[in-house]
Order: sequence, then C-alpha cells, then structure tokens
Amino acid sequence: MFDPGTVLDAETQEVISRLSKQPVDNWDEEDVRRVSLQPKRIQSDSLPEKRSYGSDFPFANKGQLDGVHAEGRVNSAVISSAYGGFSNVWGAQIMPFSAATFKGWPFDFSDLEEHYRTILRHIPFAGQSDDLEEWFPLIGSPEPLPPLA
Repeated sequence: MFDPGTVLDAETQEVISRLSKQPVDNWDEEDVRRVSLQPKRIQSDSLPEKRSYGSDFPFANKGQLDGVHAEGRVNSAVISSAYGGFSNVWGAQIMPFSAATFKGWPFDFSDLEEHYRTILRHIPFAGQSDDLEEWFPLIGSPEPLPPLA
C-alpha cells in the first residue's frame, strides 16, 4: 500500500466547519460554491474526478503516478496520494474481501476477520441480510438501511 497522506486543504476544512455551525439559511454563497465545485472531464470518454467538498486532493499527483500509465476508459489517476485513498470520494460500500479473494494468498479471511470487526466497531454503517451475505458476511452490528427517497 502506498499512502502519502494528502488531506483536504485547511481552508476548505475551515469552510466546512463554518457551514456546519450555521443554519442552512445563513450559509454564505461563496462557501457553498467552494464546497460544491464539480470536476472537469479530462477526456470525453474517461471517468470524471469526483470532488470531495469541491477539492480534487484524492487525485493530486504527489509522485505516486510516476511510471504508471492507465489504459482504456479509466481516469489517469489510478493511484491516489490521499490519506485513505479514493475512499474519500468513492465510499459507497465497505464489504470485506470475499473468502474466494484469498485463494492463492498466504493467509485467509479468518486471519483478517478480527481486524474487520475491530474497525467496524468504530465506523457507523448500514446494512441488512441479503443474497450477498453468503459471499460478503455482515460483520459487526449494522444500522438499518435508510429509507428510499
């Protein structure tokens, strides 16, 4: 794992803090604009860079892309320099690796299960039993899924 530790810039963190302490009706338009910036498409057929509070810090090249070349319809920033990597912008699921993933590895799911449980005691997450549970077991105590809009 390569994790240079780039984080959201201090000025944007201050904007987020300021907004979080005020009712929505009192939000400054410039603050809202700053944390709402959207990406510019690099190539018309590649995936855009999703922003985190208007920032592209997970995609910043801090040397991790030296000698790395993406092929096909992918974003050229295939390795993130951010602390936590692309989970800063693409954090839609936190399922553990399936047992099948470990075939050919020098350890298996049971070697990591305790660590998965430890982490999930500190992260609130939603989930429910479904047909994926056979491959991706629910570990820990998930909150119920939010209602659909």
